[in-house]
Amino acid sequence: MAATWNLMSWMEKKHEFLQEPTEHKVDISTLNETRKKGKEKLRVRRYIMIYSRAPMKIKERWGVGVLKHENFEKISKCRPENFHIISVYALDISKSREKREKFYNNLQIAINKIPTNERAPA
Repeated sequence: MAATWNLMSWMEKKHEFLQEPTEHKVDISTLNETRKKGKEKLRVRRYIMIYSRAPMKIKERWGVGVLKHENFEKISKCRPENFHIISVYALDISKSREKREKFYNNLQIAINKIPTNERAPA
């Protein structure tokens, strides 16, 4: 099962947050508003968390990540297939049209880099 969570400062609620994916048997999830500094890959209980945040000099720096169950890791080793996940924290309407267009153009560039035969059907 796949999911997405908006964590809003998960550092204070880390163990509480992990009850949800465990209870609902989530294999992989995107994470928004991690508010974690830097980039890291770490193990938390039976999950592997990969997160990233924009540099401190950038005002919008809430952070995104991916959480995957350790079993998902084992399955992907048995059946090697390319698996692409793009997790973004999109700009909202309060940002200028120019900034939003640049954001979505950059997102489209990232999507276009994924070979067509490796994309999920729309």
